[in-house]
Amino acid sequence: MGALRPTLLPPSLPLLLLLMLGMGCWAREVLVPEGPLYRVAGTAVSISCNVTGYEGPAQQNFEWFLYRPEAPDTALGIVSTKDTQFSYAVFKSRVVAGEVQVQRLQGDAVVLKIARLQAQDAGIYECHTPSTDTRYLGSYSGKVELRVLPDVLQVSAAPPGPRGRQAPTSPPRMTVHEGQELALGCLARTSTQKHTHLAVSFGRSVPEAPVGRSTLQEVVGIRSDLAVEAGAPYAERLAAGELRLGKEGTDRYRMVVGGAQAGDAGTYHCTAAEWIQDPDGSWAQIAEKRAVLAHVDVQTL
Repeated sequence: MGALRPTLLPPSLPLLLLLMLGMGCWAREVLVPEGPLYRVAGTAVSISCNVTGYEGPAQQNFEWFLYRPEAPDTALGIVSTKDTQFSYAVFKSRVVAGEVQVQRLQGDAVVLKIARLQAQDAGIYECHTPSTDTRYLGSYSGKVELRVLPDVLQVSAAPPGPRGRQAPTSPPRMTVHEGQELALGCLARTSTQKHTHLAVSFGRSVPEAPVGRSTLQEVVGIRSDLAVEAGAPYAERLAAGELRLGKEGTDRYRMVVGGAQAGDAGTYHCTAAEWIQDPDGSWAQIAEKRAVLAHVDVQTL
């Protein structure tokens, strides 16, 4: 009897079989940031969550839980994309007030937002996705630890006060002559028990105008990587050496504007922002404070 010859499959058949098998294999995975995350009490935090490899509708639902350090086995319901009555009593009032909310970014991605962190918000956050799969495969929740740091950032005007003729007001009102040097100092310090960087900037607003991001025009600042940058209207003066910013000692910053112009009049502020590096390598701002330095009038010649 002759030897049996193996049956040869068409070259494309193994690939076709793999594709057919792969089409029926789903592995749900819930993704949250790598922890621990460090944030400061009184500030806002956003924690993202998205799900991949799922079956079912494109719009998935999400449920957020908190496990506090003193009760690591007790899940406290925070908020849900599906059930408006999901929140436990400890979060209910904050959810109703909009201080704690879940925002949908797309069908399979959301972000948990807490407007003002409290010390008791520290713990393990779990993002859970109710199953829409025909089989239970993969992970249906992801967890990340959040640690809440005390607010220890301090910002103030640096003594002695700015140069020029000053009136005894608080904050001081000072007058400089056109072409005269304008110097302002700021103290910014933090005692956070983690490695953080400070970014300090000097800004100007129209006198008596309410101060905010939309009304405060940046003059010059030191970034968290120690690079010095000027706001758009002041870039040429920084490049020409007419505008300078330096750090003196551990917590004092000094801005000098050479040759004051009429347009330099206004209310000057110092803003300090504290940054920390998250485990994924990205930098997050964890605190920001601002202090009024002086109301400056420029007397034309």
